[in-house]
Amino acid sequence: MAKALRSWQADGGTPVIGSILYSDIGKEYYAKLGWRPNQTNFHFEFPPGDVEWPSSVHPVAADEIADLCHRGEIMIRAAMSAPEPSIKTRAVILPDVDHMLWHIAKEEFASKFIFGGKIPDIKGAIAGRPGKQVWAISTRRYYGHPDAESPNNVLYILRLVIESDKTANKPFPCVGSEDTAAAVDPDVLGSFESIIQAAQHQAKAWRLNRVKIWESSVLAQRLTDESSLRYQKIERETECIASCLWFGDDESGGLIEEPVLINNKHYAWC
Repeated sequence: MAKALRSWQADGGTPVIGSILYSDIGKEYYAKLGWRPNQTNFHFEFPPGDVEWPSSVHPVAADEIADLCHRGEIMIRAAMSAPEPSIKTRAVILPDVDHMLWHIAKEEFASKFIFGGKIPDIKGAIAGRPGKQVWAISTRRYYGHPDAESPNNVLYILRLVIESDKTANKPFPCVGSEDTAAAVDPDVLGSFESIIQAAQHQAKAWRLNRVKIWESSVLAQRLTDESSLRYQKIERETECIASCLWFGDDESGGLIEEPVLINNKHYAWC
């Protein structure tokens, strides 16, 4: 399969640089076949909440997703165009609207079945004034019926954006002290906490058991620590392990320097 993927859907002669899969059987099996586990596979987990929808938060509708994706993509492209002195090559899966709608289509299919045709009209949340805005695009994932014994259903925050975040869209080893030393802006902290509370509200309303965010930026981790939110940080060892196979310029092997994967987020999972 690894050989076939080198030219799979390579339209117009565009080279295929690699393949990413998400292992649910740990890290070793696919590593033997060339898909090495990503350096980090962690997430933050929050409980659903008996909280009101925060008054400062605007709910994101389906027709607003494309604009938020476009704004986020501009930020990623700007970060990727700036060199990282210690890393030659980086790779990122862009969080475009097609990725989001794929997850939302799965959400709506399951919701119709479980809730008698009802589907969620809130697809995320946004708070704060321009320049300091925080927004999230989310999806509800039902692994079983909410009435089943020990359900394990999740509201995934597919994409979390903090406009003023200088630590975002960077590999963790490259986040410098100048990016992390500044005091947390209280306005941004308030918006971040409200966004998570909105997600907790939706998790409760749609009978989900937890809220998850994959690979928060360094700033988002600081905001989580300094907030009043209850949470766990979990390093995944068995399930949803991002595993990367990078192709070289010939049939024999890999790249001279393998890319560092930026933004190991749930929107890229499939």
